[in-house]
Amino acid sequence: MSHAELGRRRRRQLVKVAHLYYTDGWTQQEIAKKLNVSRPVISKLLQKAKDVGIVEVYIKDESIHTVELEKQLETTFQLTDAVVVPSVGTMSEMVKRAVGQAGAYYLSKNMKNAEKIGISWGGTTLAELVKRISV
Repeated sequence: MSHAELGRRRRRQLVKVAHLYYTDGWTQQEIAKKLNVSRPVISKLLQKAKDVGIVEVYIKDESIHTVELEKQLETTFQLTDAVVVPSVGTMSEMVKRAVGQAGAYYLSKNMKNAEKIGISWGGTTLAELVKRISV
């Protein structure tokens, strides 16, 4: 078997595994059983398909930019969590309201057992947050 033929077979295998997984929705275990290999082999083939450009992952949602910014903030400042609120307009009241809503949601989700919360800086944005916290 020639090197080129081996390359074509290998590429076809990568395409087949990627298609079964990403398009048809098969699990790695199901693909492994079909191809008579182990699940870790399928995992490596899927990674190889990404590495050689057969598979590209795109997230089609406008909020991906805020998610990427949150990750950058967490990495840069060694944070466990960050929330970036998308701009909902240029009017400062709209921005404050959006930040207040996001802050209230974050606190209600993450601070369920807290009896006290200390805040070192405030203003009208803090007032918006307080308005939206359900007690």
